[in-house]
Amino acid sequence: MSKKPIVVCDPGVDDFLALLVMSGAGSPPRAVIGTGGNVTSEVAYRNAAGTMALLGLDCPVAKGVDSGLAASYPDTGDPFHGSDGLGGVASLLSAIPASQDVPAPIPMIEGTILATGALTVVAEALNAGNPISEIVWMGGAVGCGGNMTPAAEFNAWLDPEAADVVLSSGARLSMVPLDVTHQVQLTADDLAIMANLGEVAALAARACSHFHNQGDAMIPHDAVAVAAQLQPELFRWEEHWVRCELDGRWTRGMTVVDRRPHGEPGSVRVALAVDSISVKKWIFDALRSLG
Repeated sequence: MSKKPIVVCDPGVDDFLALLVMSGAGSPPRAVIGTGGNVTSEVAYRNAAGTMALLGLDCPVAKGVDSGLAASYPDTGDPFHGSDGLGGVASLLSAIPASQDVPAPIPMIEGTILATGALTVVAEALNAGNPISEIVWMGGAVGCGGNMTPAAEFNAWLDPEAADVVLSSGARLSMVPLDVTHQVQLTADDLAIMANLGEVAALAARACSHFHNQGDAMIPHDAVAVAAQLQPELFRWEEHWVRCELDGRWTRGMTVVDRRPHGEPGSVRVALAVDSISVKKWIFDALRSLG
């Protein structure tokens, strides 16, 4: 099985940045599945395909799903990524080659998986017995609360049933929660630096600036997950029992992490701290290499 990852994403500004960083770091995806979340699966597919075209990568891009294991994804009405999902820069991406104007079939999900969106297709693959060797997931939260509800992080909130399947599967799973991604923030000064790292990086900086224009910090959640996969030594990890709440009136989608000294034994590797300065430098170096 290949160690090059299949990426499940919902681009999304931070997913866009993550795909760029992967390529710049010398680990481009084996395939990309653009699934619903920040945008619909159709928009996610076209943004992912446009990103691969921008990078000059011959990488199959599939259209994912807009429905979770139990119900359709909630309508997020997400304003943070702009109407095109990429902060207004989607029209500036390279034209999608004719060969990719129709989405590729969803590939067999096996080997190494990087998930920066809802876990629906990953849960379905595990339920089907696919040979998945490793999953890195940007999702959940440990102690900082949620970003979609007071308790739930966005990717877990979209499909809690799928998140719980993956978290309880026993698969080799690394979870990169909000507690860690929030430690890496791109300031206006950072984006000014990024804009001078090359043409591709300048496009990324323009997309990221959409958050600043709304008065919000730019947190590159999904690029941090890429760093966790490729530079795990920059993070502090602990293994824990983790599940996703399915029934709570106020807590549906909450990731429950048992950190008690004598709690339930678990096998989910959870990132709990990060060398944020080194990760930010690593992201910039990867973007610089794209020219």
